[in-house]
Amino acid sequence: MSTLFVNNLNTASGTSIALASGKTLDASGGTFAPSSGQIIQYVTRDYTMNQGTFTANSDTAMTDIYVDITPTSASNKIVWYTQLIMKNTTDGGYGKFAVYNHTTTTQWGSGYNAAGGYTTGSNNANVWVEIPITAVNTAGTTSTMRLMAYIRTPNGGTNSFAWSNGSIRQVHAYEIQA
Repeated sequence: MSTLFVNNLNTASGTSIALASGKTLDASGGTFAPSSGQIIQYVTRDYTMNQGTFTANSDTAMTDIYVDITPTSASNKIVWYTQLIMKNTTDGGYGKFAVYNHTTTTQWGSGYNAAGGYTTGSNNANVWVEIPITAVNTAGTTSTMRLMAYIRTPNGGTNSFAWSNGSIRQVHAYEIQA
């Protein structure tokens, strides 16, 4: 193996330097500019599934379902994801989920990112269901954000998250290059 020592790399023409097809450039010791659409950061956090019960018809923090991320660019996209198990105790009751930047207590994006637990007909309430929640938004900042799940109970009943009290789940956030 040969080592090339240079102080500067520059192009003879154009603005980019190309790597020959089939070759790999190991940049682990330095930095590089990823292309649009590449994942440039991934963070995850474990939480215990037993999140208690919620009845309010207003957005309420689920204080243990969050992940902290510090975007490298305000224009990059952040993808937030978790999956939880819940039930509503009332026929016709359900939960709606949104993701907030809990650091600034503002809803992160618009609308709701998931809903679940709605049942109709006799003996259908109290059925445990798995709910995936995904939110995608432009970072809008390079400051650390605590992206947290919030729930609303708009149609009555109690939303319960007491499934398997010790079950561990994860919340994930990916930063995607703009």
